[in-house]
Amino acid sequence: MMHLAPQLLFALAFDSKPLESDAEQHLADCDACRQVITDLRTLAHELSVMGVSEPSAAALERYYAAQAHIQQQPSRLASAWRSITAMLAWDSRQQPALQGVRSGAGSAAYRLLYATEQAEVELLIEPEGRAFRTQGEIIANGELHTADTPVTPALIQWIDPQGDVRYETESDASGLFSLRNIAPGTYRLSIVSAASDIIEIEALEIM
Repeated sequence: MMHLAPQLLFALAFDSKPLESDAEQHLADCDACRQVITDLRTLAHELSVMGVSEPSAAALERYYAAQAHIQQQPSRLASAWRSITAMLAWDSRQQPALQGVRSGAGSAAYRLLYATEQAEVELLIEPEGRAFRTQGEIIANGELHTADTPVTPALIQWIDPQGDVRYETESDASGLFSLRNIAPGTYRLSIVSAASDIIEIEALEIM
């Protein structure tokens, strides 16, 4: 049996371009073509999610400028460290009975809570096939967080052991962020806010 041309399937999945009547009839009768369309639509959705998760060029310039400003004119706290290392405060993997309970996710998912004097960073790690999805929240410390010293929004970067930025995304105004298709490995998480010190999470294992 002849199948629909790949360009027709891509146009349907990515651009929602309608098929002609004979092609529609073939798609209705052909299991193989319908499976291809299903896979392509899944890919299109995942690419759109990744596109939304990626910070804009303007946001990247804003945060890089903020980071340069912190380095040139450090605050009283940054003058000592320039960045704050967040300490692991809670790991759901150490409490098997609680795994997946708070998030509603399967038992393979786990939560991590990191703390600094400025903020707490909560991460939910969920497996997605061979990769992982991370959902996070930056929670400002009430005593230090004021309208003049916001912790969020922030640029979040996943840095590999070689020092290269592998992934990055931007939190919203509430401090929430999400990133998908993260490869297993060990990363350093760098959280750069336009008006606070850099928060770093070292040796974050995604596996």
